Amino acid sequence: MAVKVQLNRLEETVLEYEKEPIEEGKILFIGSSGFTRWSKKYGNKPLEECILGKNGERVAVNHGFGGSTMEEALYYYPRLVRPWKPRAIVLTTFINDRGFLYTPDELMLLMERFFEYARVDMPGIKLYVTDIRPHAKIFDDEARRLWLNHVYAMNQRLKEYADSHDDVTLIRVSQEPMYFKEGAVGDYTQVREDIFIEDRIHFTPYGYELFTDVMRRALDDIL
Repeated sequence: MAVKVQLNRLEETVLEYEKEPIEEGKILFIGSSGFTRWSKKYGNKPLEECILGKNGERVAVNHGFGGSTMEEALYYYPRLVRPWKPRAIVLTTFINDRGFLYTPDELMLLMERFFEYARVDMPGIKLYVTDIRPHAKIFDDEARRLWLNHVYAMNQRLKEYADSHDDVTLIRVSQEPMYFKEGAVGDYTQVREDIFIEDRIHFTPYGYELFTDVMRRALDDIL
């Protein structure tokens, strides 16, 4: 499979993370801007303050890097994941990959390799992956058709993978009623608009409150 993205284009963000003290044994979140913007820099309560342990202790590390693809998550695995030796990984990606023409087959291959690295480096690690996060961006008819085909195919592949691997949990954002208009759960053409900022892609602070609820329920047994 040919590389489709300039793999060092987000190097500055990675260098910033590498300046931080390494905290081993945490729940490490990695992926695209859904995690990147879950921070004070963008006017939101930081992920690390939202995903707390049962006793209120900090248990999470946020290594989101905005605009990233699955291939970049894999490329930076040795620097953004391995040194932290997390006890669990939460991966979100896939939303940018369509723009670089990655197919669901290619994305699954990259994700499987990412998870295999984690299994070797941290035996017994718990692995979580979100399906493709809904957004309210407007496409023209042809772009929407292509996008929806990609979304539904990718979400199905992720479900099949999680169902066949005991150490993988799929966080099915696509099946959360809170993101859709009434009676339209799972229909990416009927996404609520009031939980997104002006770009109609990224969450408002209230959108992140809802996202926090989804994540805390998914991770309840390891918090």
